[in-house]
Amino acid sequence: VHGNPHVAVSVGFYNNKEPEFGIVYMPLFDMMFTGIKGRGAKLNDREIKVSNVKELQDALLCGECSHENFVKYEEYAVKNYRTVHPLVHGIRTYGTAAYGMTTVGLGANDAYFEFGPHVWDIAAANVIVTEAGGVVKDTAGGPVDIMSRRFLAASTTELAEELVKNIQQYTLPRDDE
Repeated sequence: VHGNPHVAVSVGFYNNKEPEFGIVYMPLFDMMFTGIKGRGAKLNDREIKVSNVKELQDALLCGECSHENFVKYEEYAVKNYRTVHPLVHGIRTYGTAAYGMTTVGLGANDAYFEFGPHVWDIAAANVIVTEAGGVVKDTAGGPVDIMSRRFLAASTTELAEELVKNIQQYTLPRDDE
């Protein structure tokens, strides 16, 4: 869209709501991210790992806010970015949740949060981030529910907990309703 090369094909497989494997392919960059439960995460056959950043002040954050969700939830979206931006080293956005989240697994970004992505946007990246050593949680800090359309990914539990403390929660329609 708009000539942005950050497009991704994302496939995640779950068995009884448990992640088994995920693939995120960036065709215009020929980047294939894979994560297999218990076997780690890779980028084009090279093992990847998250960073070891534990504090927001040292973190490079990534996130998205789709037009649809921004229009409906502008008050929350603006407040969250205004609150978090001065606390972190910087914020990046790529235009695709699957790739943005996967950059945490790569160690290129230290955390990612978003309200509004669908299960097909994050199912694969969830496996990749966790297999690269990161954590994926609900934005309120509990276990991730990939149907809830709100999540965060972080390189460390400490960083995830700091992010949770600084974002305002809101609920969107679930993917399974």
